[in-house]
Amino acid sequence: MDDKEQGERPAPTIGSAARYGEQMTDNMELFRHAAGAMVREARASASDLPHGLPDVASTPGQTALEAKNGTPKAFAELCVQAIGDISPAEARTAVARYLEEWRAA
Repeated sequence: MDDKEQGERPAPTIGSAARYGEQMTDNMELFRHAAGAMVREARASASDLPHGLPDVASTPGQTALEAKNGTPKAFAELCVQAIGDISPAEARTAVARYLEEWRAA
């Protein structure tokens, strides 16, 4: 049984190393494209999050929250844009918690 039959690979050449590098670059580009599409799709699935949320403070406590984090609508818009760093579920949870805090203020 020779070396190839035992599963040993031939020594790399400059040409094979260059092709491998090109393949890795192509694979990374495909991955970036796929990841970007997944993030866009996740953001689209949560795009309804800001709709119908308060956009004006009506109490001093809400005014203080608005100065710190924005209105619930603005906060939700930022959470949707953060999807990719956070999940859609985390965005929805953060908005729900902020809305509770806003209503209590």
